[in-house]
Amino acid sequence: PLAFTNVYKIGLSQSAITVATGVILTFVTVGVGIAGTVLGPLTTSLGLKTTLSIACLTPIWFGVLTLFLPELGYKKMMELKRQA
Repeated sequence: PLAFTNVYKIGLSQSAITVATGVILTFVTVGVGIAGTVLGPLTTSLGLKTTLSIACLTPIWFGVLTLFLPELGYKKMMELKRQA
């Protein structure tokens, strides 16, 4: 959801928003495929409990990675408009 809202906030045209949304959904689908490919063999080698424990750590990675996204809130956008 965060990625979808950023698409609208950065001032893209309607057609660019459509393309950006498609790209985001493509990455989500690829992520699901990668997760199944990685977690299947992990379950076989480590067991279900350990694999699920590892998989439960992924939100932490997502939280860390979102720290690097730019601030695009209302106040920041108004500040950028004043600077332009």
